[in-house]
Amino acid sequence: MALTLKTFQQKTLDTLQACLEDARLIGIAGAYAKHAKSLDGRIPQYHTVEGFEDVPYLCLRLPTGGGKTLLSSHAIRIIGKSWLE
Repeated sequence: MALTLKTFQQKTLDTLQACLEDARLIGIAGAYAKHAKSLDGRIPQYHTVEGFEDVPYLCLRLPTGGGKTLLSSHAIRIIGKSWLE
């Protein structure tokens, strides 16, 4: 039985996909700056992980009960399609 995603969950995954697709074209830091959002309107600075500078390092922030575990399973497909092609 497939679960239907809530609107905010689908928007989160759509943003992840768009960010990864842009990262292939303009680099992850540029894609992050384009798609990142914060509560106060400022763009947070993108940070890399030492030794993995060419690998996107992103965090999906959702409220408690927002379905982070469910979205992570959907994210695997999106990462494979959008980033790894």
